[in-house]
Amino acid sequence: MLINKRVERDYKIIEKYEAGIVLFGFEVKSIKKGSGDISSSYGVIHKGEVWLLNFNIPPYQPKNVPLNWQPDRPKKLLLKKKEIYEIASYLNEKKYLLVPTKVYITRNLVKVELAIVQAMKKYEKREKLKKKEFEKQKQRAIKQKFYF
Repeated sequence: MLINKRVERDYKIIEKYEAGIVLFGFEVKSIKKGSGDISSSYGVIHKGEVWLLNFNIPPYQPKNVPLNWQPDRPKKLLLKKKEIYEIASYLNEKKYLLVPTKVYITRNLVKVELAIVQAMKKYEKREKLKKKEFEKQKQRAIKQKFYF
């Protein structure tokens, strides 16, 4: 399973979707092995289809890869039309992005969890970190109280 940790830190998640992804066999093997990079990838809609760009999948066996294969080629995502229309309505507004949060395998199918996100401001990030740190300190204090 590949997880994009930057999404939770840098963006505010509005809505999540689950999509299938069209891959070659050796790409599926490579993902099952656990290799791949979704940290810089993003989704776009082109001619009524959703595409995932900059999703880098290294070869499973470097010697058995076709000559014209590109590791970061655009990958087509499989979604229902209703979901595509919902995503398109969000992406038409300038402040929203489509970003993959995780890639995982379910019943031998590779799935991508997509999120409609909105970029957070610096002060929002600082507030989020302060709340997180406060919760950690609170939990530590509770633990120490019960141990003594």
